[in-house]
Amino acid sequence: MDYYNIDPRLGTLGDFVEFMHQARERGIRVLIYLVVNHTFNQHPWFVAAKSHKNSKYRNYYVWSENPPKTAPELLVFPDAEDSIWKYDEQANAYYLHHFYKEPAIGIRKQCPKLGRGKWHILETDSPSVLAHYCDWQGRTVIAVHNLADKPCTATLKSHEYTPLFDLFADRLYEPLSADSPSIPLEAYGYRWFRVNRILG
Repeated sequence: MDYYNIDPRLGTLGDFVEFMHQARERGIRVLIYLVVNHTFNQHPWFVAAKSHKNSKYRNYYVWSENPPKTAPELLVFPDAEDSIWKYDEQANAYYLHHFYKEPAIGIRKQCPKLGRGKWHILETDSPSVLAHYCDWQGRTVIAVHNLADKPCTATLKSHEYTPLFDLFADRLYEPLSADSPSIPLEAYGYRWFRVNRILG
């Protein structure tokens, strides 16, 4: 799957540019969510990961033989999903998915092939937390995801983004204080922020 291009079923890059122009002329803002820590369930990494416990791709994903029961507030689509875990017969284990069990499957931050390049990944002080951002028309949005099964507090290594204002999250969190860079996250939790960016 080419994440730098337009799915040919939907048109071309030229079509997308025209779509953006037309939206702007009509006063419509377009928000694109870049899911950098997920793969399709038919992606070669996932196919290899579920085929053998010793596959080099196995640890790219979060597996459990006895996953914890999913609390209702962790369900992004409660009308369509009743768990964030899906059993895979070939793997003989459950894999973690935050959204629909198919096609997007959560990938660990430690995955060595999770590119940085155009993804705008932000470094944190926690090995289980993935953070990424998008700048658009002078605005910055940051998404922070805890990929571990335990709560944690993460700090962005860059001091370029402050203060952070909550947009939405997997549950209700206390607002961050302006002078604290720490971001509390529950197990498998995520938070999206609007940021007043201070440039160097």
